[in-house]
Amino acid sequence: MAGYARAAGSNGILFTCSAFGAPIEAAAATAPIPILKPNEAKFNAAFALADRLAMITTSKRAAAGMEEEFRAAAPARGSGAQITSHFCVGAFDARRAVDDAAHDRLVAQRAAGFAGADVILLGQFSKAAAACQARAAPDSPVLSILDAAFLELRRSMEDTTPGSTAC
Repeated sequence: MAGYARAAGSNGILFTCSAFGAPIEAAAATAPIPILKPNEAKFNAAFALADRLAMITTSKRAAAGMEEEFRAAAPARGSGAQITSHFCVGAFDARRAVDDAAHDRLVAQRAAGFAGADVILLGQFSKAAAACQARAAPDSPVLSILDAAFLELRRSMEDTTPGSTAC
């Protein structure tokens, strides 16, 4: 996929599924353009913002993988941040039933229930649509993986594109 994207003229690649971690790393090691893993940008943004993080997910299996990746990334980035995952009951079923409004409402309700987190992470790309609703309720900032990933990829592309300047 990375080779195809490069051949098509892409200036950067953002993968949206963390299940492909090792192949993404292999592609990034040889690519002349920025390639990001999905959680990389989210965690970088989170490390810059806070030490106590709550992450909302709709898949317990995905949560375990993201937690493992987070715990490996924290010391590598010099961060003592801690993460706690919170499963959003019913949101996955709502998404499968193509009831996006119910999915987003459930994610926002779950975000409203947090105390003691400096930042709330919406754990998966599929949660990005719920970001606006989720930001309306809690006292803690809500970070969408989509926002963080696009901003980091854009910065990376500006840093590596000849003649480019950041705005």
